[in-house]
Amino acid sequence: MEQEESSGLEREEAKVKNGTEEAEEEDANEKEPPVKKLKVANDDQEEAASPTAKKNTEEDDDQVRNDEILRLAGIEFASREALWSWVQELTSKLEPGGKATGVDQFVLFALLEAHPTSEEKMNGGVVHIGYDINADFPDTKSYYVERKDGSRVGFSIRKCVEEIFPQGIPLILNGHAKRFKNNASGKHAMYDDKSNAFPPGSAISISGLEGQGINHHMLRKVMGKFGIVRWMELSEDEGIAKLRFDSVESADNAIANFTDIEGCAAKLNKMSQAEEDELRSQWIAARAERNNSPRGGQQHYSNDVPGKYGPASLCGKGGRGVSRGRPLDQGRVALLGGRGTRSGGSRGRQIQSPRGLGGGRAGRSLLK
Repeated sequence: MEQEESSGLEREEAKVKNGTEEAEEEDANEKEPPVKKLKVANDDQEEAASPTAKKNTEEDDDQVRNDEILRLAGIEFASREALWSWVQELTSKLEPGGKATGVDQFVLFALLEAHPTSEEKMNGGVVHIGYDINADFPDTKSYYVERKDGSRVGFSIRKCVEEIFPQGIPLILNGHAKRFKNNASGKHAMYDDKSNAFPPGSAISISGLEGQGINHHMLRKVMGKFGIVRWMELSEDEGIAKLRFDSVESADNAIANFTDIEGCAAKLNKMSQAEEDELRSQWIAARAERNNSPRGGQQHYSNDVPGKYGPASLCGKGGRGVSRGRPLDQGRVALLGGRGTRSGGSRGRQIQSPRGLGGGRAGRSLLK
């Protein structure tokens, strides 16, 4: 009995001891969580993630830098001036009737895709792009697209450049140039603003052209090497010219780097504030006059009288014939007479003429 009780006590003490040890282990586990292990794991994760984060940051930086540079057929253009200089250099290399080859044709094709009516220009497939005399305006030359069916259609390379680098808009390109069209409202708001359309300091005057035979085409070709020429006026008799660039930087570039125009050592000067204000007023007036002209479906008046053509007509409409014809005799024959065969009066030709001064000649009877 005593041995059994001793054995029972020993078992109870052992159970209590084991329970105490297990409880102490559990308490120890609760008091000392595996912080070091977790911390080591976190450190490993941070070290493992650090190169990736660094790489992503570098890639983001590269992406920002890439977005600031336009690439056409692998060639980088960091600014409007750089792209326009490339166009001018290519134009000077191509003779009338010449075709672009090599990387030039791929850059031109990329530019053509930015044209406002590119789909219409390229309809039917493009064989090549070249430079030749404009069929519609024989005194000028332009780039053209030759299609698979042998037809040709000209296009303005300037419009392509303007679509890619609109005036007053930062370059936010990463791909196709037509993405600028998604920001059309902002573009036109900046484009139509007078301060952006005519930035101060962008106008220059040129003297020393008298008797040199310098024409508009020659002058624009040389000045176009320094930037986009927005407006130009040349007086061959006085030997002076006035022109406005798209930016102050272009005007400064022309002043600093100009040498001659076809061997003519002309002199370039920045316009004074007063001269520039006068030029701006002339430009705004010319623009308003152009917008109010009857071309392009504008409505107009004929002698302030609303007519078929709307407001501000320069020509009146010819009047109708005044006679409806007169029968030669009475009775049955008279029923067949009446409609005149003469045409109406001719269209008025005078500026702000009334609604047609032509009265029309008398109509002739259908029966004789």
